[in-house]
Amino acid sequence: MSTWIVKVVIIYLILLPQLLVAQNISTLAGTGVPGYNGDGINASAAQLKGPQGIVLDGSRNIFIADLENNRVRRIDNATGIISTVAGTGTSGYNGDGILAVNAQIAYPSAVALDAAGDLYFTDRGNSRIRKITMSTGIISTVAGTATGGYNGDGILATAAQLNNPNDVAFDASGNLFIADWFNNRVRKVDKLTGVIAGTGGAGYNGDGIAATTAIIDGPCGIIFDNAGNIYFAEYSGHRVRKINIVTGIISTFAGTATAGYNGDGILATTAQLSGCAYIRFDLGESMYIGEGSNQRIRRIDASTGIISTVGGTGTAGYNGDGMPATTAWLNYPFSIYFDRPQCFMYIGDYYNNRIRTIAGGFAGCLPLPLNLLSFTGKSNDSYNLLQWQAAGEMNNGSFEIERSNDYTNFDSIGTIRATLNVASTYSYSFIDQHPLERVNYYRLKQMGNDGSFVYSKIISVTRGDGGGLSVTIYPNPGYGQTRITSSRMIDEIKIVNVTGQCIYRMVPKEKNILVHLKQAGIYFIQITAGDETITKKLGVSR
Repeated sequence: MSTWIVKVVIIYLILLPQLLVAQNISTLAGTGVPGYNGDGINASAAQLKGPQGIVLDGSRNIFIADLENNRVRRIDNATGIISTVAGTGTSGYNGDGILAVNAQIAYPSAVALDAAGDLYFTDRGNSRIRKITMSTGIISTVAGTATGGYNGDGILATAAQLNNPNDVAFDASGNLFIADWFNNRVRKVDKLTGVIAGTGGAGYNGDGIAATTAIIDGPCGIIFDNAGNIYFAEYSGHRVRKINIVTGIISTFAGTATAGYNGDGILATTAQLSGCAYIRFDLGESMYIGEGSNQRIRRIDASTGIISTVGGTGTAGYNGDGMPATTAWLNYPFSIYFDRPQCFMYIGDYYNNRIRTIAGGFAGCLPLPLNLLSFTGKSNDSYNLLQWQAAGEMNNGSFEIERSNDYTNFDSIGTIRATLNVASTYSYSFIDQHPLERVNYYRLKQMGNDGSFVYSKIISVTRGDGGGLSVTIYPNPGYGQTRITSSRMIDEIKIVNVTGQCIYRMVPKEKNILVHLKQAGIYFIQITAGDETITKKLGVSR
């Protein structure tokens, strides 16, 4: 190996720890003002109040436990629009078996998805774990009763008392684990039997013993590594503990039990923690800790066990975005979520009432060049022309062009290799030689060299006049009552929500229809007249 290559490699290795923490921070959702100002608006304009748990589904839609608003919110990946999927805003409990958007919930603190894509959340104030069946929107209780407390194990989860459960997680077998905070227990709901089990006690009686005999202190966050070992953060014990899945033995993974901060660059087992809550792993199995009381996001290196800070300075507050995350003030960042395929960290910045993000630069992944400057399309005689500009394409592999006729279901129609032009911007174009009749929806799927990807915004290109069919929707956006007027007799109307679910269908055989939508959000109205169909986008505010 030549001398200059050796020097470059050495310099890269020296700089690598800095590269891992030098990523800029930004705000994804929330204005900083605590409150609730409605749904159906861009997440960056929406007020939040004490956001905590965060999870992403397979389509990269973001779910947030908006704790003090008593709601679970959803941010659509394609549009950036926020909506409510559970809760009315009123703290309470009014039963199960109803639509989640009509259900009262109390201080939801964590969200998780099972293998089927159904959403679970900790209904902390009701001491329950609730489930939303996403295909129907119906809410149910999977653990906990009407009474907060502890009435033993070895019983059905729906008969077992919980006490302010703060986090939930699924293991690889689909069993549900609960950080039962005020009961000082980690509980397990068996996937097949529904029987609950756990540990017990309050305090600390040492490590190297069976976890079922260990006394723990305020388990707040829970996660699994790739081997299936269980990790949980003790909020009051100022530790992260580990349960070996094979032996059942408990040990301390981080923290000394003394609340405080004694610096970085030391072994995690000698580092003081304070207010540690949620914990997550990156692709390389380095651990990240939302350390609320220290106003920091900490990282424990998987290979060395050394702890460092990747976000926050220790000062509680907000001093802006667009700066290195290690210079940004946070305000009790209890919750974190690591989007492992995208190398993207989400932070529930509690008292800043924001969801913050740190993009790329983490171990085990290469950051995508998310700087897509423009994306446009236009119709020509026999084809549609798509054009876009991108910059800083260090790790971008290709652009996959996807097309849809209904804004929801997309198919790949071509791929353009990236230029890897790091220094400047570069223009791309793609010709759709066989466009659909009437409206074509397009998006770009930016593919990274490491298999990660991210979607662009969605654009539409309309060809001709839709074969003579024209439709107007007014008002749009509206407030729930909207009139649809067609140039031809309407055979069918379908209303589809942003998840692709058809929520309304009618066969009016009229040209003028009044529809009512109770839930704020973004909808797609599909109007069919004869052999022609037009899809219109409708926004509903409350």
